[in-house]
Amino acid sequence: MDKKVLVEKDIIDGRQLVDVLIKKGFIIKSALWLYDNESRNWELVIASPHFDKYGPKETYLYIGSVIDELQPKPDFSIVNISAVSSENNLIKKLEQAFKVKDSKTGVRFSSNYIFGEHIDDALIYRSGSAN
Repeated sequence: MDKKVLVEKDIIDGRQLVDVLIKKGFIIKSALWLYDNESRNWELVIASPHFDKYGPKETYLYIGSVIDELQPKPDFSIVNISAVSSENNLIKKLEQAFKVKDSKTGVRFSSNYIFGEHIDDALIYRSGSAN
């Protein structure tokens, strides 16, 4: 079974969501599309200290409300988002390996290892940054 392809519209819409969140003062340490081998789907991972301070429920509610405001509407929804702690193990490894300030198109990282952790495919918008 072939993996799903990360389409250009999702890349653009993901970047738009990250930009709007930052403009609204939501601190994002890292943001990337990550291919999940188990579900065989892409998820937009957003690592934020907001998650640490307010917890997952409040973080998802806030991100979901911003998704609802986006124009044009993205093809993805909150179910395609993985909000995580800024102290998440994978995020920390990515930040050690990459410093991506703000890539409009994303930095591709495929079929490789970061400190022993296999990454099948990822598109990184920012890593190790803070607004």
